[in-house]
Amino acid sequence: MAIPTLWSFPRDDEMTVVCQGPFGGSEATAQGDQNWRGVKRILTTPSYASAHYTKEYDPELAATALKPFAQATIGYVGTYQMSYALLDYVKRAFPQARFVDATDMVDQIKVIKSAGRDGSGEARGVDAGRRDARRVRSGEAWHARH
Repeated sequence: MAIPTLWSFPRDDEMTVVCQGPFGGSEATAQGDQNWRGVKRILTTPSYASAHYTKEYDPELAATALKPFAQATIGYVGTYQMSYALLDYVKRAFPQARFVDATDMVDQIKVIKSAGRDGSGEARGVDAGRRDARRVRSGEAWHARH
């Protein structure tokens, strides 16, 4: 079973990641760190699907990351893997936000970006991928779970 990882992708800022780690873990990532490219902050908590009492640990940190977007549009991705506890908690935390399922839009971007390579070394469809990525950034915020 994979350990849950949550990503917050604001339109005009770098990402926040919520992942496995100690309680209260909060660190800024180093500029230029290729392992966390585009990530500004990492929040950690020890949550486990098999330990029901941890069901709100990840959602609490997700709400921390999404707080600036409390009255914005928040998209979610990968609902087939997302826990009910996560989306329920975030929706209750931000009753003024508009929630949309952005899975299909993001999947299309991943497909284009993941296409085979041509002789130039560029992925085919990169321009189309960039155009779709701009569409994602035009939303106020979206939240992905992988």
